Amino acid sequence: MTATGGAPTIVQAGLSLHGHLRTEQFLLHNAWGLHLYFYAGKLSLKGEVFPFSSGTVSITPPNVPLEWEFPYHAPHYYIHFTPSYKSGEVADSISFNFPIISAPLYPLEEFVRDMEVIGQSYQSEQLKSRVRLWNLLWKISEATEVGEQIDETLPSAVQIAISYINQHYASPLVISELANHSGVSHNYLI
Repeated sequence: MTATGGAPTIVQAGLSLHGHLRTEQFLLHNAWGLHLYFYAGKLSLKGEVFPFSSGTVSITPPNVPLEWEFPYHAPHYYIHFTPSYKSGEVADSISFNFPIISAPLYPLEEFVRDMEVIGQSYQSEQLKSRVRLWNLLWKISEATEVGEQIDETLPSAVQIAISYINQHYASPLVISELANHSGVSHNYLI
């Protein structure tokens, strides 16, 4: 990404679950989209299809129709953001030096934790979240440049379970509900 100002402003962030519909279309008005996937699927934009796998991210530009193809259970983290601009610039003039889909990220836990913290704090600690996103974007850029590999030690279902526990640590945990949220059976999660 070409830096032209301060840290990006976060419009919306969190953990989302899709899959009840096999395809969905979106248009992010004036916002970039950063998605960290825990499933394999396809992203279409500008007439081109981009397959992705678990442990990869996509970065999509604003004001472009997007279509995702989902499996039945499709959890992912997302951050919708606008870059900071110098006076007189518009969203289309900012250039990001990322591929649409990254290589698998390693170590995945670090990227998951960054996305998790941003999702939890972007409204209450705006500056901290903006700086963390700025740093995350640079880490993704660097990881993509060297083509690092995903850490195979933690399956995506376990990553989702850990994230869910971190977000709901004050609530009682029910293993069957946690497994359902992660898209696996009770026995598999145990």
